[in-house]
Amino acid sequence: MPFNAPPGTAPWRHLEARDGRIEMETDGAGNWRVDGEPAPHIGGCLDVDLESAPRRRHPSHSAGRSAVDYAENAHSARMACHIKLAGPVSPFRRFQITISDRRTRVVHGGSGSRGVSNVGGACRGRQLQQIDFRGSAQNYHGGTQSLDNQWFDRELLERALREGGVGKAILREQAQRSRREYLRALLNAEKVVINRAFLYNNPQVYQDFASKGRDQDAFRDMLERGVIIPMLLSEDGPLPASGPQFQVTEGLQAWRRVAETTMMSCLRLSWDDTENMALAESVNKTFGAFLTGLVQFEVPALQRDFDLDEDAARSALARLKEVGRWVFDELDAGRPVVRHRVYEKFVVGEGGDVARRQYDARLPHLPVVKQLIDLKYATNLADAVDVFTLTPSNSLRRTALQEGLAHVRRRREGAAAESTDADELIRLLRNLAFDDVQGLLEAVPTLDHLSLAEIWQVRKEKEWHAYKTALAGVINTPSIDALADPDTGVVEICRAYLTMLNKAEEIRNDRSSGRLGGLTEIAIDIGALTVNVLYMPGDHFGYEVVGELAGLASTRLARVTLRLGLGRFRGNRSQHRIDTTAQLLDMRMEDPYREAKKLLEFLSAQGRALGGANDGADLSNEGE
Repeated sequence: MPFNAPPGTAPWRHLEARDGRIEMETDGAGNWRVDGEPAPHIGGCLDVDLESAPRRRHPSHSAGRSAVDYAENAHSARMACHIKLAGPVSPFRRFQITISDRRTRVVHGGSGSRGVSNVGGACRGRQLQQIDFRGSAQNYHGGTQSLDNQWFDRELLERALREGGVGKAILREQAQRSRREYLRALLNAEKVVINRAFLYNNPQVYQDFASKGRDQDAFRDMLERGVIIPMLLSEDGPLPASGPQFQVTEGLQAWRRVAETTMMSCLRLSWDDTENMALAESVNKTFGAFLTGLVQFEVPALQRDFDLDEDAARSALARLKEVGRWVFDELDAGRPVVRHRVYEKFVVGEGGDVARRQYDARLPHLPVVKQLIDLKYATNLADAVDVFTLTPSNSLRRTALQEGLAHVRRRREGAAAESTDADELIRLLRNLAFDDVQGLLEAVPTLDHLSLAEIWQVRKEKEWHAYKTALAGVINTPSIDALADPDTGVVEICRAYLTMLNKAEEIRNDRSSGRLGGLTEIAIDIGALTVNVLYMPGDHFGYEVVGELAGLASTRLARVTLRLGLGRFRGNRSQHRIDTTAQLLDMRMEDPYREAKKLLEFLSAQGRALGGANDGADLSNEGE
């Protein structure tokens, strides 16, 4: 039916859906008209929820309950959404609609105590595009592990165990490092997915919006533009359905104020409740399957990832087998296994409090068990929604999960990984030339003290967009030749990253934190062996080997990944840190012992051996 504008004094909102058109109007107080006729059967609904066809489109209640399926057959297979506003739009701050996939929606703020309802959407007054992380080119979406309250980097975990507990000084340092990694994630990833609970129970997040100011404005903008995306579990909106079971008054009140007045994108496994429950169960099964698979872990990889000698690695493996067998027995008995229960058994021990992080240093190989559990916990949900896992500095990299070639096939939907050999890798390392960026590499600003508002300003600059585009170009068309291309490959990414850092320093207008030398790293993981090749100003290149070549002797076929790292080093080059890494290639290698040996012979002849490095914030998705 044609669209008829209401009288100028009417507070109605008109929503016109084409291709099997239905016209709905509301006064914002729960009264509706459908095709111009009163619709008491959906009275009390406060907004509209549109899902991609052929699912129904219907009004929904503020508590998350939807109207009866009155529109089940009212629409055709496709729809273009338009919004026409006439008269006052009270009481809603905004009203936006789009076609959406079944996992991502945008929510809008209500007024008073109505809370927040869900609508699909992203922009106002025109047809809108869905937010879909699956297969999205040119975009980097990630979830940061550092906001997990159980996360401690290697140094802090070792210190806590050595000192007999997690004291106030360690908690303060952990908070500072968590904050640093969170802000780095916002600087490096295009969109950051955050567990909805972290928004109100983690001070490193809610400190930005708890009080008015530039940081609060920046946080609202990031929510509204889909830079920060709350990840929901079973909730219909970003506010918890019931109050948390622990004291988070300050953060929750601040989050409620923001959520009720800010348009935002939210992510869920599915917006169909039945499917969402099934997918959540599948995610839990994947976690359990990983834990039972610990019995098949390999000693050489444990040596590399935890810096253990062979005897210590074998002892750690024996402990991991105990964990795996216990998990299997629990699952076989029909008892669900979640991280909290594994912690109670193998991390805090009998009588220990998980929430208070009462880790029992007497438990065998606690650091190995805890870090593997935490890493899988972080990557598990990120994998389910196809986003990157952003692992923090000096923390386990994803290679520690020992996923192997079978994981690559799953990520490639059954397709085999491309093959590579030592000659191809050597050709890449020889062809990289950083002469044109020497000046930028010689003095890299340290940006650990940027505020959220400053990061938001950096993200608006052309330098940030140039870095994002350069990195996207290589990841979206991965090949050895693409990496070596001087105009679009590794060297260009390095140039764009360093230029962005200098722009960030200019925005902050503060050089008091000093400047360090810059480096570029090509990290090559060959099975249980990792070779890090580093390019620094004035050097051809240096290299470091993590793991033992002998560990590949009995392997016929190995997974090979290439990661690009960007970082800094101190003046004497004795210490360096990789701040950001991105996995660029995921391949396979036949006879990895022979090929890795050939690569190491080239490096020993052409490069300079270096000491160990600290891990940096990891953007690796481990299997594009």
